[in-house]
Amino acid sequence: MRRNFWLLGAFLLASTLAVAGCCTSDGGGGNGGGGGEDVDFKLGDLIEPFDPPTLEELEAAVAASGGWVDQPVLDSMQLMRERQAGEPQLATVEEALKLRNNSDEENDKIVSALGRLPASDDVVNFDAVITRTTPQALNHMNPLLSSTVTEQEVSGFSSFGLFSFDWNFTPFAATDSVVSWQTSKDGMYDKVVMRDDLLWSDGEPITAHDIEFSFQLIMTKGVPIPAMRSGTEEMKCVKAYDDHTVVFFHKKPLVTNVWNINYGILPKHVYEDSVQEDPTLTSSDHHIALEDDPVVGGGYQVVKRDNTE
Repeated sequence: MRRNFWLLGAFLLASTLAVAGCCTSDGGGGNGGGGGEDVDFKLGDLIEPFDPPTLEELEAAVAASGGWVDQPVLDSMQLMRERQAGEPQLATVEEALKLRNNSDEENDKIVSALGRLPASDDVVNFDAVITRTTPQALNHMNPLLSSTVTEQEVSGFSSFGLFSFDWNFTPFAATDSVVSWQTSKDGMYDKVVMRDDLLWSDGEPITAHDIEFSFQLIMTKGVPIPAMRSGTEEMKCVKAYDDHTVVFFHKKPLVTNVWNINYGILPKHVYEDSVQEDPTLTSSDHHIALEDDPVVGGGYQVVKRDNTE
């Protein structure tokens, strides 16, 4: 099981082209609509028509424009261990547990002691229970519907992602899910090669096709998640070239592209058919059941959800 405590909250396509491999896809027929209005559902209907090149054509184009630039692929736990190695521990755990957050000095001691990582996984009790309070109710387990701090925090524990960032907001790809991450020198493409041993909580493989599908889903007009499209809409295509290679095509070489590629990921095999019947992702029996028993790809799996507590 992967454990990445620094993934934060931090999560498609209408058929306008009949070309094989095009970035828009046939979302199927059917009338979607969770609000009672009959509308034709088209997956990715907000994506402008675009026929992505073959991987060989893309590699040639990138080479001609300056080539690929390797981006960091890091272990967030190791990053934190390296940081803490240079920081003094201001109190023992026993001392910190007796303190109260009555001053900056006491807060610093509490964080210094209780916020430290263990020396190794061998000394961790993975059966221990941690009780946390949250300022808001948890309305949604679906990362695309996340809108509160609480939902984003829970999503950070349970949801799958390719990217994270450190305490300085420096982005990196996570070794939990990524083998390599490259950006074209002209800033128009990002290419990610994923690990081949990733699984959803139901045992199905996590693949690049989930990344492509989730982009298509976000860019579907009938799916009411306009906030999630902010940034994501700056991409013109996300293409899975095989099970583990995905390329993000940008409209412009923006400095924010590094954030635009970091969006919520859903399992294609779970939502591909159901979203056509219920684009709201909230109303159908299938989607309601997923709120209590979501299929997730993060370090933690939800085993019980009690809205009365």
